Amino acid sequence: PAREEAPRIVEIVAQPEEAVVGNLGVRVLLPDDGEGQQQEDDETQALPVVRLAVVGPFGNTSHPTTRLVLRWMVTEEGREGIRGRAVLDYGCGSGILGIVALTHGAGSCSAVDNDLAALEAARANAAANGLQMAVHLPG
Repeated sequence: PAREEAPRIVEIVAQPEEAVVGNLGVRVLLPDDGEGQQQEDDETQALPVVRLAVVGPFGNTSHPTTRLVLRWMVTEEGREGIRGRAVLDYGCGSGILGIVALTHGAGSCSAVDNDLAALEAARANAAANGLQMAVHLPG
């Protein structure tokens, strides 16, 4: 079977403020630990920016399903599919999918997770991007 082309990903957790670029269609800036500066090229600068103030074990763009949904949301079909609609990011982790949906035109987003740390991360990340996102436990 054909292998998925690997996105250009800079080490996710060990290199703060690095960009996740390539075929994901967004640039994800990770928490800054005060070391190093991000190197940007024309391709990187042209991408929409999403800031993650808090990154945990989930929602750091490393999961294949997260990458798949990110790729879809940045397509014309994806943007049309979410424009003005209410979006549910269930099992939200960092809230990355809800945040990208909101930045690409979703009318609102509810982020749900059963992990309290994930809910705190999603709230912090939405705030870091200047977005309003309803964040809560299931039920």
